[in-house]
Amino acid sequence: MSDSKLTDEEILALIGTPSTILFGKAPVGPEERRREKFYERIAECLGHRVELANLREEFESPDASEGLLSALDEFIARASDAHECWTFCSPQAAWRSLAEYGGYALVIKGRVTDVLITIRN
Repeated sequence: MSDSKLTDEEILALIGTPSTILFGKAPVGPEERRREKFYERIAECLGHRVELANLREEFESPDASEGLLSALDEFIARASDAHECWTFCSPQAAWRSLAEYGGYALVIKGRVTDVLITIRN
């Protein structure tokens, strides 16, 4: 391992065993970190639970845009049986600074895994 007088076992005892590299699993990048931070903020603003099965009905009207309905269908399709659907809305102070959102969140055991933003300031 090296030219030192220590054996490999002594070196490992001093520094510990190197961690195993999991191939195919890249470290979390900046986009993933931003998304996780955003989801953590959303989790603090959850409102009330909504039945996912009835969510599409809330938006069916002649005025509903095809883009919104398409995004809603994709959001619902990403939900698993373990997900709950919750409304969310940023605090009032954030709205005054023109920087926040409202919509729906998919949640598993209190952790937000996906969002559908329906209103943005």
